[in-house]
Formats: sequence, C-alpha cells, structure tokens
Amino acid sequence: MTDILNKFENIKTRYAEIMKEELKLFDDKAEDRILELRNKILSAKSKYKCVKCGACCKLAATPNSPDDLKNLADKGDKFAQEFTKYFKLYEDFDTIKDLYPDYFDTVDVTNEKLYFYHCDLVTDANLCPNYDDRPQICKDFPENPIDILPISCGFKGWQEEVLEDILRLKAITEILNLEKESE
Repeated sequence: MTDILNKFENIKTRYAEIMKEELKLFDDKAEDRILELRNKILSAKSKYKCVKCGACCKLAATPNSPDDLKNLADKGDKFAQEFTKYFKLYEDFDTIKDLYPDYFDTVDVTNEKLYFYHCDLVTDANLCPNYDDRPQICKDFPENPIDILPISCGFKGWQEEVLEDILRLKAITEILNLEKESE
C-alpha cells in the first residue's frame, strides 16, 4: 500500500510541475498541442494488446451508481446501455478485495466514490464466451489511459508510457477551461 501511496503522490507532484510549465508556455497554440498529445496517446495504444487477464470483466469501476447508469441508458447513452446490459453490481467489497487486492488498494487511494461491477458472461478462464462478438465497450477498453488498470492488464504498459502526456494534456485542458471561464 505504501508503494501505491508514493506513486500517487509522485503523480500529483509531477502534475503540479507540468501545470507550471504549461502556464509559462500557454499561447494560442494550446489547442494544437492538445490534438498532438491526443494523437500521440492514441497511437501508442496500438503497441499494447489485451492479455485476457479478465480484470476488466471481473472488476469494472465507475463513479456511476446503478441508478445513474440506468438514467443515462434511458437517455440514449450507448455506453450506459451496453454496460447495464452486461455488468452487474458487486454487493460487497470483500469479494473485490479477494479478487484483485492491488487493484482495490489503488482505487481506494484515489478517495473517489466508486461502484464496482462484473460481467456475468466471463468464464473461469477469464475469457468472453463470445469474444469475436463482444460488446463495443469491451472492444474499446481501455478507452483512455487514465482508467485505473490492474497490474495484470496488457494495457498497463500503455498507461505508464503515456502518463507524462496525459498529465500534460490534463494541464493544458484545465488551463483552457479556466481561461474560458474568466472571459
């Protein structure tokens, strides 16, 4: 747990440094830098593949409650529609802690209120019984590298590779949003 806390604190410290750097660099080309970073991040993902660890199937974390997801699905949100069709809420945290203790500790450090879900279809071998016809949300996972990924995930390397770019992207976006609010 100490390693996770240290890593989390290091990320927060690095983000503050990047924010200062970006404030000094801020100009009318910030939106271009956002597009460049976004393309670089998405391009890097192609180097990584699913290793079929089953973590995304057995432990999907979201700040959305079942009611939130249902409301979004009712309003036509395609992600929420697929998610609610396949993923079920875990009723107790002990099951989660037993399955993925490192993942749960990482999530716990963020202090964000999260709900944990699982797919009923995933097999004991961590496979989707209909892998070639799996839902789009499963094909797209992880949609972005800021998702909290377990160590076993094949995309963990992607997350680590682009962490600096993600922090920079977040900083530039935050600065742009602050500028727009002040106008």
